[in-house]
Amino acid sequence: MFTWIPIHEETAKKLLEYKDRSEELVAILARMKEKGLPTTKITDKGADGSQFQLMEIDPFTFFANFNRGTTDNNRQALWQVLKDEWQLKSAVPQDFDGLPLAATMKSWLMPYANMRSSEHVPLLWRFFEHIMSLVEPESIDVDLMQQCLNLPDVALPILTMGMFWACPNTWISTDKKNLGFAETKGVSDEPRTATEYLKWLPKIRAVIGGDAVEFSQQAHLWATTIQDDGDYGSPFDKMFIPGQADRVLNVFKQALEIIADELPEPDRLIAVTFGNSKLPIAQLVLNLGRWPVIYFEHKPGPIIHIALPKGHPELTRQNRTGNWASFSEETFFEKFEELQPDFDKAVRNSCRHFSGMRGTPYKRFHRKELYNLIADLESRPTILREGLERILSKATDSFKMRRYWMISPGISAENWAHWIDNNVTTIGWKEIGDFNQYKSQEDFQSALEDLNPEKNVSGMAFMLNNFVREIPPGDIVFAKMGRSEVLGWGVVSGAYSYAADQIDSPIGPNLLPMEWQEQKAIKLPEGKLLPVNPLTEITGDKELLEILARNYSGVPGLVADSEEESADDSEIGLVNAYGVEEALSELFMEREELEHILEQLRRKKNIILQGAPGVGKTFIARRLAWLQMGVKDDSAVEMVQFHQSYTYEDFVQGLRPTKDGHFAVKDGCFYRLCRRALANPAQDFFLAIDEINRGNLSKILGELMMLIETDKRGQTLTLAYSEEPFTVPANIHLIGTMNTADRSLSLVDYALRRRFAFLTLNPGFGTDAFAAHLSRYGVTPVQINYIRAQMAALNNEIVIDEANLGVGYRIGHSFFTPVSAVTDFRKWYQSIVNYEILPLLEEYWIDVPDKVVTFRASLVKNIP
Repeated sequence: MFTWIPIHEETAKKLLEYKDRSEELVAILARMKEKGLPTTKITDKGADGSQFQLMEIDPFTFFANFNRGTTDNNRQALWQVLKDEWQLKSAVPQDFDGLPLAATMKSWLMPYANMRSSEHVPLLWRFFEHIMSLVEPESIDVDLMQQCLNLPDVALPILTMGMFWACPNTWISTDKKNLGFAETKGVSDEPRTATEYLKWLPKIRAVIGGDAVEFSQQAHLWATTIQDDGDYGSPFDKMFIPGQADRVLNVFKQALEIIADELPEPDRLIAVTFGNSKLPIAQLVLNLGRWPVIYFEHKPGPIIHIALPKGHPELTRQNRTGNWASFSEETFFEKFEELQPDFDKAVRNSCRHFSGMRGTPYKRFHRKELYNLIADLESRPTILREGLERILSKATDSFKMRRYWMISPGISAENWAHWIDNNVTTIGWKEIGDFNQYKSQEDFQSALEDLNPEKNVSGMAFMLNNFVREIPPGDIVFAKMGRSEVLGWGVVSGAYSYAADQIDSPIGPNLLPMEWQEQKAIKLPEGKLLPVNPLTEITGDKELLEILARNYSGVPGLVADSEEESADDSEIGLVNAYGVEEALSELFMEREELEHILEQLRRKKNIILQGAPGVGKTFIARRLAWLQMGVKDDSAVEMVQFHQSYTYEDFVQGLRPTKDGHFAVKDGCFYRLCRRALANPAQDFFLAIDEINRGNLSKILGELMMLIETDKRGQTLTLAYSEEPFTVPANIHLIGTMNTADRSLSLVDYALRRRFAFLTLNPGFGTDAFAAHLSRYGVTPVQINYIRAQMAALNNEIVIDEANLGVGYRIGHSFFTPVSAVTDFRKWYQSIVNYEILPLLEEYWIDVPDKVVTFRASLVKNIP
């Protein structure tokens, strides 16, 4: 027992050598990751959102790499790598008894670089060096310890945990297990500061006789022997079989740990929800990005749905076309040991799909209590026993419980993505420095007048004073754009702070921490306008709050008068992951061609798929969107077809008659999609425009001709009808299709060509996927080769006829893609030739009828 102590103590002493070379510690973690081991995240983030490898790390975060929620085998493998790297004398531990573990997704004691001060990591190193030099814990520098506790992402439990890892015979961790066990011994203190910890430490030592490691082990045994007695509160009493909740929740916990191993920012992409509360069944869903990783429901018996790799034998056995396998609870646990490696693989694949997203669209339904139910073994029995409300209860006097605010992320909401990405809201005015130095509204006004002596700044002084002093944690903040649109809402999660190193960042140094809950653009009814000022309290505007309550679910204290609380309007279902392999099975193109198209879509954001009839342009457009998102999900994909009568008013915005005989501004499909994308910067949105060259593009796009350019995304123009600011966000992608064989269509002008990447699609008769598709519908290999030979001869003749036709007029494979079984090949084939191919050829060779006659005979000759 306690064989981990020697290598921990030796490592702590060795770490002192790396105080000024912590980048070498990151390199060690990187080598561990290359070996396939589950390391702590080593990816940092800059002010512009870019990700890169860590350049520094503190000693406690490095130690946490070995003391996180992973298996003992993985932990031993990590120690073996470090032992080999540093030639440590201590043996690799054979047990980890009494070791408190950091939460898998909260094992860093430092924020990302975009929010980390230059003194953060050095201060932690200085404190680590200090505790390693102490003989008696009573001589600790309390001020230095408190400075560390004041740093972002450093709290007493994780800091004392790190102190214990380094010096297990000197310090005692204040994690939940230890505090709970200490209470059974008569010590009920819950220290939060350095001073309180120093008072708590001798009390514990007096109770336990000084053996900190043994105390930690006893606390662990005490916490983990609290049995699941099956006495569950609502809705868990309707969800789990009595006494069986743990084994279900532990599978969810494994999924969380896999995600944490794979992603640099797992907590941003995870939402643990009750699924769709409108359904009468009890559900528990772990969502990653746009995709449920594991899904549990009771209808009426308990059923577990898990993701498996495409083509898995279990999916075939269940006749599933997607990624989801479903099991009764009893069957699931009979098979789980066998399925676990494949489940692991499927979850890791989904992590790669969603690694580029900033968040999950289901974050507003995320319940911290549910997350703790899964991840926190100590809290689990209490949560199960006490239960949770699935729907928030209606407040008796909602407007007196908290205050509500409206704030602007900039003229065109240019700061909105940064706010969401960093969980903050900001207000600018970096010119006057740290707001904390101003003790009143009058102080703000004096400072502002010095900068703007010719202006009345009393209103701005009022706003800045409110921002610092009048918006406490728990208040609700709505973000707006212009005077008629709201982008989303969140809950204030902390006090104002000034980040000096953020002066040149997009978000600025004046920060108010937030938990942004829902990103959804809504437009106010005609005649209702939002306040002009960047920051305004709206607590007293009952009409506006009623509108917001109708459009946003789950806002604390707000319930629309016209309906009872509907805390979950989501439709969280079993959407399927979608990757390159699945796309290749149905797109009839080579991998290199598909990856090239995807690369151009990501680079340019605007592409046009051009080609002859039947090459699957429209079919491919939707699947490109799925590939980019990683899931088969049409909620972020809009489709429209251009034609000669299609106008700017249809596409962007225009005046339309109302029922009362007046005219009102009505938003078009592209306007609405752009607003959705602006409100949800973590999610990609797609507009597929079929037959893009059938419309008058200059007339349809208007001023958007500039805004859709890749390097103009985020810039603002004023719309002609509403006179509101408008921008095309960076997460909007346009996928147009263009028929190259229609002589009646005008060519796309050069101005538009410069804004799109043009990609030519070819007939896919020769691909393996085409043959596989026909085989699934009963077409034999001989018949497949016959189609290929006939179409190859025809397309060759079309290509060499450069005077009349050429490559853009070839016949595509879509003519020969059946949707039901082909029982009579001759009849099926002749129908396609006679009623689809030949009429097209007659149009192609209207001046060369002899060619049509030739192919009328040859195309049906010797049909097998």
